[in-house]
Formats: sequence, structure tokens, C-alpha cells
Amino acid sequence: MASSVYSPGHRSPGLPVYSTTSSAVREKFSYHNLSPWLISIPLPLPCIRKPLRLFFLNPRRLHQFTILRFGRAKGSVILTLAFLSFLFFIFALAKRFGTREKKWPRPFLGDPPTLVYKREDLQRIWQWEIASGHYPSRRPSKHQLLSDT
Repeated sequence: MASSVYSPGHRSPGLPVYSTTSSAVREKFSYHNLSPWLISIPLPLPCIRKPLRLFFLNPRRLHQFTILRFGRAKGSVILTLAFLSFLFFIFALAKRFGTREKKWPRPFLGDPPTLVYKREDLQRIWQWEIASGHYPSRRPSKHQLLSDT
């Protein structure tokens, strides 16, 4: 009877055998090949010899981290939502500190008011109409513009 090449105790001489201590396995599971968290971008300035170094978060590293942590689909969604939240935050800060009112932006609820005049202007116009005789005093007014409530 012929012996099988694939018997449990027999190893094929043509295939490589890797143990957990081999360099290929250590390289696969090591994290030194990941890109750094911060990247520096040199900004040359005309008045300074050495360029000014600006540090930013590395988008490649963020993408690697979210994919390793949450998986390819969920990681990409989480990274996209985080980026959109960051953009909204920057927009809100710009609206808050970039305007004279120094108020936080209000949510977009319905149509904006179409009133051109302020309440004080309408009261002044209404008093002028009555004083000029343009509104008949026999009929009661439908709107109370003269009161402050």
C-alpha cells in the first residue's frame, strides 16, 4: 500500500511553514507600519529662513483607525459623520464670532419673517395716519399697534 503525502505527521517540503515568531507574522501584526497621527506641512515665509511648520491630523491615519476599530463600512460612515460635524462646528463658530450680534445661529424653522419695518416704525406710521385723518375714527381699528403688548 502506498503512503499518502498528506498524512498528519508529514510536512510537504515545498510549502513554507510560518511560526508565530517568524518575521513575516510579526510584520503583519505590528503597528509600526501605520502612518503617524500628525503630519507637518512646511510653510515658507519670505521674512524667515526656516519654513514655519504647520501640524495637522493625518486623514490617512484617521481612516485606518476607524476601519480597524469599526470595520470598513461603519468606519467610513463614522468618519464622514465626524467630518460633517466638524464642518458644522466651524460654521457655527464663524457665524457666532464673525457677526456683530455675537449670537449663535438659529435653526432653520419655516420661512423667515417678511416684516420690513420694526414695531416702533409701524407705531409711528400709524400715529401719523390717524393724525393726518386718513383713518376714519368712526370705525374701530382691527389691530392694536399702539399698545406695547
